[in-house]
Order: sequence, then C-alpha cells, then structure tokens
Amino acid sequence: MIPASITGMEEEVARSIEVIENPPAYLCLQCRGAKLLCGKPRCPIIVKAQSIARMGSSIETDRIDGASPPGVFVGRLGYPRVSIGPMVPPQHGDTSILDTPEEWLGKPIEKIVDYRYSLVRGNARASVDDAKSPTRLLSSLQELAMAALPVETELKLTKAPRKILTLSEDTQPFGPSAPLEKFKTSNASVDRRIESCYYDRDLKAAEAVNSLYLRGVLVTRIQKTFSLGMFGEGGRRKIVPTRWSITAVDSTISQNLIDRVKGYPTIDEYRVYGFDVYDNQYVAILLPEQWRFEWVEAWFPNTTWNQFTNQPYVIGDYEEHFGRTTYAKVGGCYYSTRLAVTEALEKEGKQAAAIVLRETYPGYLMPLGVWNVRESIRTLMKQRFRAFDTFKGALWFALGKMKIPREKWVASSVLISRELTQTMLDQTAFNPRGGGLLSDTGKLGGGRVLEVLKEGEEIFHVLDQPPSFKVGDSVRGILDWERRYRIMKMHTTAHILSAIVNRETGALITGNQIGPEESRLDLSLEQFDRTKFDRYIEAANEVVRRGVEVTTFFMKREEALKMPGLVKLANAMPPTLDTLRIVQIGDVDTQADGGVHVRNTKEIRRVIGNTVENKGKSNRRVYFTVS
Repeated sequence: MIPASITGMEEEVARSIEVIENPPAYLCLQCRGAKLLCGKPRCPIIVKAQSIARMGSSIETDRIDGASPPGVFVGRLGYPRVSIGPMVPPQHGDTSILDTPEEWLGKPIEKIVDYRYSLVRGNARASVDDAKSPTRLLSSLQELAMAALPVETELKLTKAPRKILTLSEDTQPFGPSAPLEKFKTSNASVDRRIESCYYDRDLKAAEAVNSLYLRGVLVTRIQKTFSLGMFGEGGRRKIVPTRWSITAVDSTISQNLIDRVKGYPTIDEYRVYGFDVYDNQYVAILLPEQWRFEWVEAWFPNTTWNQFTNQPYVIGDYEEHFGRTTYAKVGGCYYSTRLAVTEALEKEGKQAAAIVLRETYPGYLMPLGVWNVRESIRTLMKQRFRAFDTFKGALWFALGKMKIPREKWVASSVLISRELTQTMLDQTAFNPRGGGLLSDTGKLGGGRVLEVLKEGEEIFHVLDQPPSFKVGDSVRGILDWERRYRIMKMHTTAHILSAIVNRETGALITGNQIGPEESRLDLSLEQFDRTKFDRYIEAANEVVRRGVEVTTFFMKREEALKMPGLVKLANAMPPTLDTLRIVQIGDVDTQADGGVHVRNTKEIRRVIGNTVENKGKSNRRVYFTVS
C-alpha cells in the first residue's frame, strides 16, 4: 500500500553521506527537505523559508477553543513511534476551508499561509500499530476525522504553542504546535461513507480508498482518515505519517483509474493543454496512444529547490503502459499529477499517453504541498486544448509556452525522445505491444529496438537513438529471439490457464500482462484461493505433458461468434474487426486472438504458479511463469 522507498529511509540515507555546504540542485530536487541528503540535521532551505513565513499574532495561551475543520496530523519523525494530534483554530463557525486544499487554488499565497497559521496542532506520541486496537486518544482523533462538518473542540496543551509555520513540498503548510495534554470535542455529524469503511474490518485499505473516491469523498479527506489507520483488515491497520499517506492515496486512486482508462479507446488527435498559477507554467501533451505517463519539472535559479546554481535544473520520471514497480524519484508530485490526468481521461472515457511539463520560476515563494500540483493539473486538464495532427506539431507548440530551450526538454524527457526516434517500416518481423503482450525487442539498423507500438494499421519501432537510415533504404533487423520465444510460451500458457478456470468457474479474463519473466491474468472471480490455483496449474501442466498442437485459422466475425466459449475476454472483441484470427489448442481451448504462440504445448515444458492477489470484489489476479 505504501511504497517501501517512502518509509523509513530518511535517517539511514542522511547518516550515510557527508555534510554538503551548498547542495547541488539535483540533490535538493530528489530530497525536497525530506531525506536530508546534504547531511545536515535540518534542511537549510526549509529553515530559511520558515523564518520568512513566521508571522501573525502570538498565541500566548495553552488552551485553544475553536471549530476543527476537522483537521488531524501524523508526523514521521521517530517512526514507528510518531506524533499524532488534532488541529484546531482559535475561532468558531465554518472553518472547513482551513483544511480543504481543493478550495485553495488561485487564492493568494499569503491567504493560504493565514489559513494554515491559524490552525494549532496538539502533539502526542503513538505507535503506528495502535491502529489495530485504537487507544482512547487515537479513537477520539478517528471520530474527529470522520466528521462531515467542523467540530467544536477544546485543546489543553502542556505549554503555549511555538510560533512557526512548518513547510514541506509534500504536505500543505502546518502552523503552531505544542505537546498535547488532552482534548475534547462536541458531538460530531459523521460522514457515513467514511464510517462504513472504518467499521468494515474485512475491507482492504486500497479497496476502501477507491470506494470512498468513487463515492465522491475529497482526496484530502481520504488522505487524513487513511493516515490515522482507519482502513484495512483489522489486524493489519497502521497509522501512516501524513506525508506518506498523501502519496499512498494519490498512487492508489490513480492506479485504479489507470486500470479503467486502459479499457477505453484512445483520443483521436494530439492535444496540448496550458495553465499557469503561482509563477508555475504547466503544459500537458496527450498522444492518441495506449496509456503511458511522464512528469518532468524544471526549477529555475532562486526557486525553492534550486538555490545554489545559475541554471534551471530539470528532473522527471515516467512509466510505460504496464506501470512502474519503484517509487518515482521526483516524489509525490508525480502521483498527484498522474491522478489528475487519469481523472480527466476517465471522465471523458478515453485513453491517451500523457507527457506533463512544469516550469517553476522565482516568484514561487515557498513549498505549498502536493495539493498545489494536484489542483493545478486538475485545472490544466479542464482548459480548452489545442489539437494537432502530428506529435511534432503538438510538441513544438507546447514547448513554445516554456522558457527553457526545447532541446533541453527533449533531452530531459524519455517519452519525448522516444516519440522523436520512432521508425516505421513497410514490413516487419517485430511484434508490437498489444492485447496484454509486451512487444519484441532487438536491433534495427545499428540501433536498439526498445519497444514496438501499433497505431491503427501502422507499426512503429522505438529506437534508442535517431535512425541512421532514411526513407527508401533497406534495413536489417535482428529479433531478440530468446525474449520472443518466452513470450510465446507464456501466451499459450495464459490461454490454457484461462480455459481451465473458465471451464471450472465460468470466469472471464478482465485483464492480463504477458511478459518474458512473469505473466498475470485477472479473472472475474469473487472466491479464489491458493489450493484452487495450484489445482489449475497442475491441470495446465497435464496439457503441457500431452503435447497438444496449437493451430491458427481465420473466420468471419458472424460465424466465429456462434462458436461456444470462443471469447473469454470480459470486454469481448473490438467491434471493428470483420474477420477474426482463431487460435486453437486441440480440445483444450479455442479463442479469438492476435498474438504469438508456440506450435505444441510440449515446448512450454512446465508451468509454475507464483502468487494470487485480491484486486477487488469480483477480480482475482494470478501470476505465473514457465521453465
């Protein structure tokens, strides 16, 4: 649920490097005050920004009486023993805007600082495992976080709060704080959507997060309740620091949206969106292709994370169609942007590849938190887009909105570079990505083929360098046969497994990914355990040992669809296909399919079952490989 690279790494990293007097921009942009990569005990940039942000009248009392928005906070220092507590302003009435970032975009930064500075935090220590059986304090905080409206709250602190505004690139600013002695709330009106997930101790945390989002609960509200360990199976619940909960929720929601978006048709044109706010320029380029994503940001000199150089510094990260397995090096902004983009695509019912660029100028005074990027990209995606027929036309128009030379943007973006190095041949032996299968790789005219894509009837080869050949040339290609052969074996195995499960349960395939090392099938099942999976794997191995021939032939669509059990995909076959390619594995399986297969099941040798995952109420994911 929480990427391992988010948790518990800061102190270890900080201890392992020497102190750097003036950290380089690349170090600051990877750290952003969180990991202390410069070796200093506190981030000098954050300290400087906080000293500028100190303001407002002092709070001289240790008693705070007001309406909590509601607001709660979980610190990360000392993990797994962390600080938790309520946030309360010394004012009454409707204070909800003080802790609702969804309503802040476009308001003056000074106003946002006022909102946050007015909230006083009470801090008490807790173990992250307290969520399994909440203490009285944690239980009271959870009740506060469930409130649908501001809650009248009294804080008793051990001393008057410190007059400081705490800044972070990940979280919204936080105001004065002091150790908490006790707090008391009035009766709260509970949000029933959150309450139902809280009391369901069999519901996985990811399922709760996605359920609340789809039922209209604000992302920042989900993040607050998630941080207090309010979701998940009872014995696995944990308190999560606010900084980590923000990224975990953005990541979880956006991944669910990606899975939905992948089932939609692609957009019909190249699109460019533009938006600027708080001295930040944002540009998004959408491509009429399968889902891929990249976030690249440039920080100019004298901005928060580029204090010590005289050149803009560019950093970014990306993911291919099948996602990523590591934490993005640019941090939480990557996931908040991914959420905003997939949210817009889901609303439109379309799929696209997305490249999102950001330039940050010196007028961006201080870190405001990931919410700023999330809401900025949400607004960006609501702007009227400019449509183009070609990628180059869209790219040059988009980069014309930016100050950094376009050559630097091209060099800094993986997906832009790949789009500009795509090559189309009149015929090819390279199999493109599609239908859940990864593409072939190999060599073409001296360059490495990184990926092969199909757009309509055209097949593009993505090289690791600009092509050395020109239109009209003959070019020699070398296929990575070992990779291709393993994908063939994996694909035939997937057909065998899906046929066995379908025959036993009636389940359809809701998703798949076929690769050379490990493959997966998503099946429309409510109940599925390891014992059944092992039985299906053994049945698949029996088919392998029998040496069943695999044949292909073509049929007219109307005739083919009369065959029982032909289509085992939940989304069926694309309606645009008049003729279907049929793959038949003896008496085991017959499916409409366009991918590569072995000729005989004996070539597979052995099927190995790996893991089984629950991906939702009626969706089970199984992983397998072959020897």
